[in-house]
Amino acid sequence: MDKDVSPDGAGLSPFGSNQPAAVSPVPASIPDAGLRIAITITPDMDANAAGELILTFINDRERWGYMTHEFMRGDFREVTALPSLEVRTICCGYWANSPGEDYKVNWWHSDALGLDIYLHWDGDGTIVIQHADWTLENGDCKKSYGWGWVGDGHWSRDLPPNYYAHPAIAIEAGTAETEGLSPKGESAGREASPVSSSIRSAMEGE
Repeated sequence: MDKDVSPDGAGLSPFGSNQPAAVSPVPASIPDAGLRIAITITPDMDANAAGELILTFINDRERWGYMTHEFMRGDFREVTALPSLEVRTICCGYWANSPGEDYKVNWWHSDALGLDIYLHWDGDGTIVIQHADWTLENGDCKKSYGWGWVGDGHWSRDLPPNYYAHPAIAIEAGTAETEGLSPKGESAGREASPVSSSIRSAMEGE
């Protein structure tokens, strides 16, 4: 069978006519090219996936919190007020009420996203991301894992009595280092260091 060729040689029709196959013109530039996906972040998601999605959204070039504090999206502005005690506790543990730059928690807010992001640098860098419906945290912002949802059962919501007296008790007892005392509890795969029975008794007012 003879091939059906268009008279001007412009192309072949897949349907056997002598009309050239339709070809959509390719624009010189495609604005906003890329894959667009709408994702709703809820505590039902894997915490690591949720945390990394948010960090990638706010800065997809450098790891936010560790390599940069620059926001590429989200109209974030720095807030100078004192964060909530819960946020300070997640970031600083029992040093949450301690003054000074060593225990400072930086805070940024986005009206457009309804999102608050907190960062405390203690050698690892703790990030807390807070929405009206949930709170997410990571105690080592260098890592792409270790994210955890803050909810019922989170260590920051199950503190022993006199928890915030812990620094004074530890220093006075001289056991802050020798007993492996940790200011933060269990969270997102991190285990608390053991606390001696004498210090725990003091914390609980026994």
